[in-house]
Amino acid sequence: MRIRTRHYSYKTECSYAEWVRRFLAYISERQQAPHPRVDEDRVRDCLTYLAVRRQVSASTQNQALCALLFVCREVLRLDVDLSATVRAKRGTASPHGPQRARDGGPAGRRAWHDVADGGAHLLGRPARDRMLPAACQGRGLRSGTARRA
Repeated sequence: MRIRTRHYSYKTECSYAEWVRRFLAYISERQQAPHPRVDEDRVRDCLTYLAVRRQVSASTQNQALCALLFVCREVLRLDVDLSATVRAKRGTASPHGPQRARDGGPAGRRAWHDVADGGAHLLGRPARDRMLPAACQGRGLRSGTARRA
């Protein structure tokens, strides 16, 4: 419930819950105990495992780090210092920018919020499918937030 009082997005809640589930599975496997003990060393081991053995991207490891820090500090009230954690390497950016399909969307699709054409690509669809993107345009709303409201 502490995550709700901080007004994190629903997607962040889901992501943090998934990382905590993975972390608990990782340490219970390592400790061979039904109720594993959580401490700073276990968190550091898990993050190092992600970077070295699983070779996750830096952004994935950072997401796991943020989730585990939140749980340790806000839920378990553990003061953790993870400065000695092995970090994943950042990838190199393409000099040409992200590759896009011909119609402007990733992998040949248009994002639902891409309404630069005023919603003309939505013509022929029911009115409810046209109203949400039009209402969100220019208001800074995310798709998930608008659909839940």
